[in-house]
Formats: sequence, structure tokens, C-alpha cells
Amino acid sequence: MSFDDFFYGGAGIIVILLLVYLFLFFGWIVAYVIRGIALSTIARRMGKELPWLAWIPYARTYLHGDLAGNITLKKRTITQPGIWLIVLPLVGGVIFMVWYLVFIFSTVMSLTWNQDFIVNPQSPPTGMIVTMIVSLVLMVIGMLVYQGIFYTLKMLVNNKIFGQFTTSNMAIAHSVLALFIPMYETICLFVLRNREFYTDGDANANPYPSQSWGQLEYGDHVNYQAPPSTPAATPTSPEVPPSRTSISGEDWS
Repeated sequence: MSFDDFFYGGAGIIVILLLVYLFLFFGWIVAYVIRGIALSTIARRMGKELPWLAWIPYARTYLHGDLAGNITLKKRTITQPGIWLIVLPLVGGVIFMVWYLVFIFSTVMSLTWNQDFIVNPQSPPTGMIVTMIVSLVLMVIGMLVYQGIFYTLKMLVNNKIFGQFTTSNMAIAHSVLALFIPMYETICLFVLRNREFYTDGDANANPYPSQSWGQLEYGDHVNYQAPPSTPAATPTSPEVPPSRTSISGEDWS
């Protein structure tokens, strides 16, 4: 293969990679705008003071959690879920960085302690291998625990938000699908942003009384109140007809 073929072949690969990166960047911009419109619209309809936070990185994550409000789990309540959505990834990143440094340090120290391996590379460094296996197992367990906590929180937040616009069953379904399908959460928020608040058939269930009431869906139970009943008249004893003696003076009994 000549130099020209190698150059033009490499240039073609670079052009393809640049086009792929450009397409991904354009898709990211579109997703960012759609999510900003969805979050700001929902925040404005819910009466939030700073709906423009939907356009600022990290601040939009806080706003996303703030739209859900407090989340109650049996006897415990998660307050400020927006802050937790920001803090958990930061804590996870710090823990991973600490683990990585400890892993490198322990590997180097194990290699130093195994003098036989340095002198005779044919002998297996048992201590270093055990240290690496234990470190990898701890990393996997830690990542599973972190992802379980973080994605559970995201599902609870989305379930609370989606539940303002649709039934509880559909809100759960949307929340679960948002964990596995890319862009599903953003698209779902965008589609639901202008929908009437769902009331579950109870006219007093709307959490935002300053907004328009949600329309009752077909089949929902409506709590009608019976009008006050009219007090019944006091029963009177039937009139006794006058006796015959009172009329003719004769007793016909």
C-alpha cells in the first residue's frame, strides 16, 4: 500500500469520525433544548420561582428533583431530592477516585513485597493477584450499591412528576422505561409538559390550585355530595271520626 493510499484512507476514517462526533454533538444540543423546554414549562405551571434553572447545567438537575417535592417511603421522607441527584454522582466519583488510587498503591506495594517475582518472573505473584481480585470485587459491589441507590432515586422522582399528569400505573411504567431507554425521560417530560394535572377523580386532589383543574378521565369515580335533605314533617295522629252519639245523641256502638 502506497503512502497516498494510507494518507487518504486515514483521512477518510478521520472524516467519518468527525461526522459521527458532529452528529452526536447535534443530538446532544437537541436533547438539551428539549429537556430545558420541558422542565421550565412544568416548573412554571407548578408555580416554581426559578423555572429558568432548567437551562443551567447541574441547576437543571436540582430543578428536576425539586419538581417532585418530598418523597415519602413508608415511615421515611426524602427531602430535597434535587440536591441528592447532584450529590450522589459527586460522591460516587470521589469514592471511585479513592478506590483507584488505593488499587494502584496496593498493586505497587504487593509487587514490591513479592521479591521472588522481581528476581524470578516465572513465579506467580500470589499476593498481588489476591489484592487485585479483592479490590475488583469491592469495586463491583460498590458500583452496584451506588447505581441501585441512584437509579432508585431517579425512578421515585420521575414517578412523582409523571404522577401529576397521568395515572399511577402509567407513571410507574414511564419511570421504569426511563431507566433503560435513552432519551425516554426527556421525551416523556416534553410530551407531558402541557397536559392537565391529573386528579384521580378527586376534585380536591389538585396540588396546584392556582392552575387549571385536571379533567376527570372516563371511568373515574366522582365523589358527588348529596344535597341536604328537607326535614320531615312531624307525624300527627290520625283524626278520630266523631262518634254517633255526638251527632244524633244515640249510641250505636
